[in-house]
Amino acid sequence: MMSGIEFEDIIQWTEGELMRRVLVAVILLVLIFASCKPEVEEVTIEENREVLLAYLVNGEKDELVAYEVEVHTNDLTNQIEHVLDVLSTGVITQKLLPTIPKDLTINQLEISEGNIIVHMPNDIKDMEQIDFLLCRTSLIRSLTSIEAVVSIEFYVDGLPLKDSNGKVYGPFFKSDVIVNMESENEVVKSIHLNLYFPEQKGEFLIKVNREVGIKSNESIEERIIKELMLPPEGHNLMSLIPQETVVKSIYVDQGICYIDFNEAFRTEHIGGSTSEVMSIYAIVNSLTDLPNINKVQFLIEGKKSESFTGHLQFDILFEQSLDLVSKESKIKD
Repeated sequence: MMSGIEFEDIIQWTEGELMRRVLVAVILLVLIFASCKPEVEEVTIEENREVLLAYLVNGEKDELVAYEVEVHTNDLTNQIEHVLDVLSTGVITQKLLPTIPKDLTINQLEISEGNIIVHMPNDIKDMEQIDFLLCRTSLIRSLTSIEAVVSIEFYVDGLPLKDSNGKVYGPFFKSDVIVNMESENEVVKSIHLNLYFPEQKGEFLIKVNREVGIKSNESIEERIIKELMLPPEGHNLMSLIPQETVVKSIYVDQGICYIDFNEAFRTEHIGGSTSEVMSIYAIVNSLTDLPNINKVQFLIEGKKSESFTGHLQFDILFEQSLDLVSKESKIKD
């Protein structure tokens, strides 16, 4: 006598019943082995990212301004090449001028244990004294912004650079060079803004993508207003913000941008219902393009006003309106 399932019962199983029982047994075995499979630990590979500083000269050539250079490598040679490239070309969109000759490349540098010897091109002697000073200072401050670089030396015609008394210059360390302290704190970072300008016919707003340099202590919202007063040339676009306009204050709270203009924003406006709408929504659409702004509240001399120049209700919260934006025209400035 068999316990549990009798032999006669097994004989009487149909072929379908036998297959069903075999399939159940296989599934159970798979589940058992799967539960014993060791967990595979996920490994996240972090991207190498360094922010270096390239010191470029302003348009007046009276100060150096720090410009952020983002690199995705820890290789010292590549980092130096990135910095030299910016120093030799400048950043025209931010009106920052190059400080070194284009033929000064990584091939003219000797790198050894934190020290860099810069072999200056022969025509460096033809530089104006102020340009040579800015070139030298820019190289010292920019290259020593790289963590692995400690000091800089300059050679001309294969010999160490000397002053008028025959004394050898260098090596130079970061602390040996002082730039304008105000500009030192104004590190420029390049960002792209979507700005909306009225077309000359006044029928639509045109979206303009513009690259601008933002200083570390500068309000992006206020910079947008300044940029909206400068329409791109050659595209039949205009600004309806009066030149006498002053932003008295601007801040963002819980997704609402509060912008306080002086009285001239209203009194010096050209007027007209269409111009009012285009003026307001050029500002609203540009500000609400920022991820932290959903609505805009306008103030005049710190107070809400019922109307702008007599046509548009002005004391409400304005939201983005893309119905006024041309679907066909987009400009990269």
